Amino acid sequence: MRYYLLIFFFIIFGAANNSFSANRDESYVSPFQGTYDRAENYWLENIGSKPNNNTHSSILYFLGNVTNTMFHEFGHALISEFEIPVLGREEDAVDSFANIMMISEDPDPILDEMIVAVSDEYFEEGKFSELVAWDEHSMNEQRAYAVVCMLVGADPVGFKHAADNASMPKDRQEACAFEWEKTSVSWNKLLEEHYLSDKEKHSPKIIVKYQKPGEKYVKVAGLLEASGIIEDVVEYIGVTYKIPNDIIVSVKRCGEENAFWEPDGHKLTMCYELADKYLASAITTQSASNK
Repeated sequence: MRYYLLIFFFIIFGAANNSFSANRDESYVSPFQGTYDRAENYWLENIGSKPNNNTHSSILYFLGNVTNTMFHEFGHALISEFEIPVLGREEDAVDSFANIMMISEDPDPILDEMIVAVSDEYFEEGKFSELVAWDEHSMNEQRAYAVVCMLVGADPVGFKHAADNASMPKDRQEACAFEWEKTSVSWNKLLEEHYLSDKEKHSPKIIVKYQKPGEKYVKVAGLLEASGIIEDVVEYIGVTYKIPNDIIVSVKRCGEENAFWEPDGHKLTMCYELADKYLASAITTQSASNK
């Protein structure tokens, strides 16, 4: 049985028919189905001309990594906005928050593939990145296995294939169930007093601002805006937590592949450069895996 923190997504974003849900009740709709549909429409018009398995996987790869990055940065935001104490490295803590937020109670063919894509991206980055022991982030391969551990911990049967494909030993897979429960319960306890009730009204707003991308990033900027993936995450945060201050989410060119939270200005930045890297990885990685 899976636990989850993503309950409001199922209330807010459920819509159209789910063409990727053959093995579940017909009434089930992935909270990201509409996001996927909008992304696919833009993709076919501007990036690839014919829908196929590569298109489907590439879109979910892109959406998954953007979503995880946004939840990661909002993890930093929640820690600073609510003055939550952190024992250990904050980067590891918000990694776990982002991973938990993308694991639903029930198997979801869209969301499941999105979170698996996050581990794939970390594994891919780990092939080319220099090992730096002093960095504030864990090494890419460690971050990849942290995602896999949360997945197989939440659903030992449904995500066994992901753990096996990552060559995670059986005894480690079994231990991940405890880590999943401990981590998800801990985050829930930390945030419990900050949840909005159904009757509460909240005035602070989270505003998304897209800056001009420049010619190089026109396609990825268009994909971000057309899919609405940034707004999806923002909407979830806004209706779930009693954020004390207005927050600006700025999507812009940064001169580097990055995303970051600025506590003094209550500002979250998602860089076009990072999103473009995810887009390039989505196309090349998924194309290679389907050969």
